[in-house]
Amino acid sequence: YGFARALMLAGVSESMEVLLPAYNCPAMVAPIRWLGAEPRFYRVHTDLRIDLEDLTLRIGPRTRSIVAVHYFGFLQDLTALRRLCDERELVLVEDCAHAFYGVADGTPVGTVGDFAFGSLMKFFPTYDGGCLVSAFSSPPSAA
Repeated sequence: YGFARALMLAGVSESMEVLLPAYNCPAMVAPIRWLGAEPRFYRVHTDLRIDLEDLTLRIGPRTRSIVAVHYFGFLQDLTALRRLCDERELVLVEDCAHAFYGVADGTPVGTVGDFAFGSLMKFFPTYDGGCLVSAFSSPPSAA
């Protein structure tokens, strides 16, 4: 639910695109389609780092958001991606489901994106649940 809520707050709606890594959990695609948006997939390298060149080529006029996944506790370097999102006025969503804790270059996981969501049951003794955090005091306006 956290991912779907992040997309709604980001203004993702019908006819928009959300870029996400080609290596993903199918649960990431369902919220995008549920909102009537189109998932578009970008490449990742064999070590699961984002292929920024491929991602940049896939940004189109209907792109609203980019999803970055921190796979298996290994944090992505999001410096260049954050800059790209700021330049193109795109909403950056961090998937922290497998990296609830961690710091990369002094920056805590989940603090670079406009939104970050995580899976509590993967880290705490809970039956279910997740979390969603945002850098916004109010939701961004849809472009």
